[in-house]
Amino acid sequence: LIIMKFLLVFTVCSMVNGNCLDTMSTGKKFNNLRDCTIAGYELITEQNKIFPIDQFDKVKPSFSFDCVETTEQSI
Repeated sequence: LIIMKFLLVFTVCSMVNGNCLDTMSTGKKFNNLRDCTIAGYELITEQNKIFPIDQFDKVKPSFSFDCVETTEQSI
């Protein structure tokens, strides 16, 4: 049986120069898109809070997330 899951990934970019880090996986998988997006917004809030405050206005970070559909084999 194949089960659909959603993998939470995120990206950090600089609004100053448009450079982005490689998209990073959180390793967290969810059974439905709704739970994944809720976790994504929570992740972005946390990333925003932990970004070094002395660099925030200089770098102007932009955080984004995506829920990538994956398949898993059920045992």
